[in-house]
Amino acid sequence: MTIKPFHFPKQGEQEAFVLSQELLGQIDTRFNYYFQNLIFQVEFSKLAQPEHNFLNSLNGNLLLKAIISVIDKQQPQNKKNKFDFLVNPFGATLVRNAEKKLLYNILEMLLDNNFKIGLICLEQQMLKITKKNFINHKNSQNLSFINPHQKLENYPREIIQNLSLIIAKLDYQYIVHLLREQNIRVKFSSRTLQTKIETMLAWFWVANQIEFETAILRVEWEPYSFLIKETARKRGKKTIAFQHGVISHTLDIPVTVNRFLTFGKQSAQFLQELNQEFAKTTGQTNLCTDFQACGAMIDDIEIQVNNFNKKTVLIVDQSVQRSMSFYGTESQIKVLEILLEKLLMQEEINKVIIRPHPEANISDFWVSCKHSYPDKFELSHPKFKLDMDIKRSSVAIGLFSGALAIAAASGLPTYWLKTPNGYYTRDLSCFDPFALSEEVILEDIITILSSQTLYLERRKAILELSQLYYKDNKKINFDENLLKLLIEV
Repeated sequence: MTIKPFHFPKQGEQEAFVLSQELLGQIDTRFNYYFQNLIFQVEFSKLAQPEHNFLNSLNGNLLLKAIISVIDKQQPQNKKNKFDFLVNPFGATLVRNAEKKLLYNILEMLLDNNFKIGLICLEQQMLKITKKNFINHKNSQNLSFINPHQKLENYPREIIQNLSLIIAKLDYQYIVHLLREQNIRVKFSSRTLQTKIETMLAWFWVANQIEFETAILRVEWEPYSFLIKETARKRGKKTIAFQHGVISHTLDIPVTVNRFLTFGKQSAQFLQELNQEFAKTTGQTNLCTDFQACGAMIDDIEIQVNNFNKKTVLIVDQSVQRSMSFYGTESQIKVLEILLEKLLMQEEINKVIIRPHPEANISDFWVSCKHSYPDKFELSHPKFKLDMDIKRSSVAIGLFSGALAIAAASGLPTYWLKTPNGYYTRDLSCFDPFALSEEVILEDIITILSSQTLYLERRKAILELSQLYYKDNKKINFDENLLKLLIEV
């Protein structure tokens, strides 16, 4: 199973997700399209028993192919918008400034070189702010916006919804039956798949109106990214995608683009191994073999020369209920709380900063710590820039957040809490020398914050390791080398 490089609870949600991917992947690559819907939405259950019904062996494949064939025949083939690059940003681009900056840098680099760009843009607000950002660019006329959901003008909305519902119900009962044979329960309804089918039909309508040479996808697993990859594969066009974050689960596979840009060598090697294991398990082919290390994608990395005198510990929180259940990190969070309280008691430490996860609630434990140590305990804010918290800290601690890898690349001695049977991903294995138990972490922090010489030794060691995770400990550079990677695929 593709589960091997990870460590999480046996018969837990993540194992159910991995098994679901493998079972569906063995049937048809079309079912890869539903992987994003399955994550956090499948679990092992003794109540999930298969129902032996002839209809359960049917899926929506034939009907879907028939509809796509009709769409193809009704489209003019000679009047097409032609683009050098088709760009599909991350869905959260509008609300995450770092993602917005990455998108703008990509668009600016391509416009500077006079390429014609088609940008998938589903929200009116996104369209407005992107247009405004590039209105004064000398090649702004080369940037076009595409909203597939607004393009199905020749078909009544009701017809599309009804056809999508039929396909979704067929696919849903097929998936539910297949997974029940392994005692896996699906938590969502067929309505979820209906939305995905509507998206698919909208895309195929638009795809026949455009031509592109290369597609740039922020992440592979979002709906339009999957569909664009399929179109590119059929037409013999090129596709490129970027690493999203720490590879903490198997939604990141299979990687099927022509070229995949990673943070560093560590993730490049890890994804290749995962891809090979997935191909071996499912029999799927045409998986990516071209992985290129480019550096951090969205986070700034500013190497700190020496933060010894700050005597401040930064703890990166991951206490989100959904992910705690999925990764099985409840016990690790408890141990991290124990470590937090012990750190607050140490005279060698001036302050402990908690950086909450954006989706986390303020816990009663944190409130209690603030009450007991008002001058020593501080709650940061997830909207604060990460580098702001790094600059005022001496060391960092956490579980497997990408913020820890950024802290390490910035020169902070960084520790990954290791507990018996705790969650682990081999994507972070280059940092294994700093994956330690609560007792060892506490002892080492007290030691290095008592000796500047030892502190700088730890700093040097973590910087050397982090170069494996982020190429040259730097953020991606939008220069001629990156442009070459995008063009010469």
